[in-house]
Amino acid sequence: MDSFGTEAAVITRLYCALVFAQGWIIMNLTDSTRHVKKVVIQSYFGCFLASFVALMFAHLYNDGTMSGGFFGVFKLIVFFGLTAGYGWFALFQPPEVFDGLGI
Repeated sequence: MDSFGTEAAVITRLYCALVFAQGWIIMNLTDSTRHVKKVVIQSYFGCFLASFVALMFAHLYNDGTMSGGFFGVFKLIVFFGLTAGYGWFALFQPPEVFDGLGI
């Protein structure tokens, strides 16, 4: 494996650790207000939207930083799903929905 492949694997692991830690924070926001919960969900939407756009451009440039294939397309689909899910939840749900999070 070349040095880029190793660096990409480390960056991917670090990003996954960051998302896991953020999930832990969300899970423990039981005493916060609905506004705080909604802001956190909106932040996730922005994070995954930016990640999806960055992945999409990396694939479109086709400069060797990202490979297509099954796993490349799978990554795009996963990040699109996360973006769509958090976007729907953050932008289209009434404020009352955020009272029930973290039970």
